[in-house]
Amino acid sequence: MTQILRCVIEDRFCVTGIVRGGQKSLRNAKPSDISLELRQIDSDEVLVSKSLPWPTGEELPSKIKYDSKDEVLLVQNRTTLAKIPLRSRALKALGEQNKKNTPAGPRIASTFEENDQDDKSEEYAKVMAAIRDVISDSSDAKWKKLKKVMTSKLELSSLFTATVQAQLLKVIESKTASGDKDVQAVLKSLVASDFFGYKMLNHVHSLCESSSLDAIIDDLVLSHPIALPEKTFVKCLKKAAGSGEKSKNYLKKLLDLPFEDKNTAAVAGTILSSSEAAALIGHLVEMYKDEEESQRHGKVLSLLSLLLDSHSTHFLNDPQTHDAMLEAASFIAAMTALTGTFADLECTRKARGEIKLAEPETPDFQIRTVRLEVRNSPSADVKEQNKKEAKKK
Repeated sequence: MTQILRCVIEDRFCVTGIVRGGQKSLRNAKPSDISLELRQIDSDEVLVSKSLPWPTGEELPSKIKYDSKDEVLLVQNRTTLAKIPLRSRALKALGEQNKKNTPAGPRIASTFEENDQDDKSEEYAKVMAAIRDVISDSSDAKWKKLKKVMTSKLELSSLFTATVQAQLLKVIESKTASGDKDVQAVLKSLVASDFFGYKMLNHVHSLCESSSLDAIIDDLVLSHPIALPEKTFVKCLKKAAGSGEKSKNYLKKLLDLPFEDKNTAAVAGTILSSSEAAALIGHLVEMYKDEEESQRHGKVLSLLSLLLDSHSTHFLNDPQTHDAMLEAASFIAAMTALTGTFADLECTRKARGEIKLAEPETPDFQIRTVRLEVRNSPSADVKEQNKKEAKKK
């Protein structure tokens, strides 16, 4: 039994993983070797090949994915993850060496056996065909076919190129403009299956925002704890700036997502108004005071600092935010004083640990008290008698 996994890298390359063995036989006598081959899209020539030994007894890998941020190829199953460095400069050098400018087409990471395709492979094939057909012909019949196959729950992350994602999103935009009722269902399925990559999330969010598809945005943020582009993340912060528990809970979900302070602050300064930033700061201060939110305190302080940096000038020019800023300033001053107190205590603790009690020095001489006994000395007569007796002898 053979399984083949594929993923597309930078719209130009395709990595194929050949896995020999079945998922049912997890306890093999020998470790499995995963054959990895790098090709350019629509080319059969192998540029680089590598053999990856897989641990004995581990479930065989079911997914190959490329992490463009860390520039590593991820080979994984549900519990095991292997990372293989695959640098962009090496890919660029390979591309220049071969000089093959073939058009990028849809690629699918399918899993199949040598003799017969399994059910999951058939589902992948149907999805691939439906997406290809609706991109070339967006008629109602092709659109309904896509809606039908997208009811299946498949993992589509990193399987289609950014070009294919953009083409399909353009079709969805046209269907939205025409008032098609199936747009929300199709887009919801695509988001749930992680069809859209990181670069396309801004476009997806803009489409949902302009079409009032709030449920899709919630799925994008709440159901998938993945990093969002800075623009999308700040737009979601805009929604969390409202009053009420719903906005506060939405902010808590956003705090669970990773974000970069510097880049996000630059975007926040152009999208969020001073009143929205002040409302968010009020929510964050209140959240920090809540002991039940102690696991989020670090992220709370990071986002609080980010908003203060991005809107410092805006706050000065907006008198309506001054009360909120005074309250935040009082809180920050109290936290700073408390932090200083803890820092002093920590320094004292370390200093005490380093001090060793001096042992008493041993002097070069000793002083002792000696008790002498006094005895009576013999008389002169006794001494004379003793002498006479000595002479006689």
